[in-house]
Amino acid sequence: MKKVVLILSIIFIFLACDNSQNGKAENSLILNLGGEPDSIDPQLTTGISGGTVDDLIMEGLLRKNKEGESVAGIAKTWSVSPDGLKWTFNLRDAKWSNGDPITANDFRAGWIRALDPKTAAENAGVLFMIKNGEEFNSGKVKEEEVGIKVIDEKTLEVELDTPTAYFDDLVTFKAYMPLNEKFYKEQGDKYFTKPEYTLSSGPYLLKSWKHDSELIFEKNPTYWDASNVKVENITLKLITDSKAALSSFKNGELDVVGLTVEQLA
Repeated sequence: MKKVVLILSIIFIFLACDNSQNGKAENSLILNLGGEPDSIDPQLTTGISGGTVDDLIMEGLLRKNKEGESVAGIAKTWSVSPDGLKWTFNLRDAKWSNGDPITANDFRAGWIRALDPKTAAENAGVLFMIKNGEEFNSGKVKEEEVGIKVIDEKTLEVELDTPTAYFDDLVTFKAYMPLNEKFYKEQGDKYFTKPEYTLSSGPYLLKSWKHDSELIFEKNPTYWDASNVKVENITLKLITDSKAALSSFKNGELDVVGLTVEQLA
């Protein structure tokens, strides 16, 4: 039986739930994203739509569980120094969707790109608690002075300016996603502008993007936790009119619809 629930509360639920008993021919889910994403580039996106897309195709060191707690993602374990200034993340054997291993350097590359003043990322501020992060962003120090150190392929050490107990929450933010430098350089300005220019570290692959219509996702077979991803296909419709979205839901064209305050009244 279909339920009318708010869009932001259902993506996570369906990622972990079996959708095979709802009478569908396929194990799939159709939702309404609303507006077109401003960007789906993890280091650049600031909107809800772009962030939702990245929740499907990207995963960082840690991820959120259904209670909103930070749990192991690509990092299988992590520790904090007694003074709270150094965080060490130990990566599992995870792969990008092209088969490349995800390494500690991929995280350093993504974070440095977000902080680089040339990137002009609006959300760079979420990395300013990293030692010399703000100074690098303002051009006062070199990238080598930023407190992000690759110990080896599977170990990343991060030094903070001040103890930040919620840093495990911050590393789930989009600006903290990894970046495959080789792939990024090959795509250039096309990076994350079309499905063929995206690379996934998360549970889904972006297979199609019809602007002002829909985005289609398929389960990522290389994702380290693929066995626990039960929904094979997700379609995100781009319906900006709330009445049209509700009508689509009533007609069986959406599995879930987000409601306005007026519609909830």
